[in-house]
Amino acid sequence: MATKYKMTGCARFLIFLVVFLPLVYFGVTYFRGENPIEPIKQVIPESWVKEKSTSSGTISEYAILNGKIKTLEQANEELRSEIKDLKKMVKEQEQEIQSLKSTEN
Repeated sequence: MATKYKMTGCARFLIFLVVFLPLVYFGVTYFRGENPIEPIKQVIPESWVKEKSTSSGTISEYAILNGKIKTLEQANEELRSEIKDLKKMVKEQEQEIQSLKSTEN
């Protein structure tokens, strides 16, 4: 007949702590509005972290950055032309105000 193993109180307590303490840590740091994983990442040496494969996608990081740069340059040009138009409009309105002031006097 096989004997049944029994857990001691100390073993139960240790298993409880192994499960409960991480849950409490993540809960408290999340409640504070912090990132609970960031301190753990700072403690782990970079040599332990596996490097990401660079060939995982079909589009290279360079192409993505190049596309973002082109988009930002295009938006920049549009804003510059809008500023020019607004400056021209302000000048015209100032001239109109000056002409109205001169006709009043």
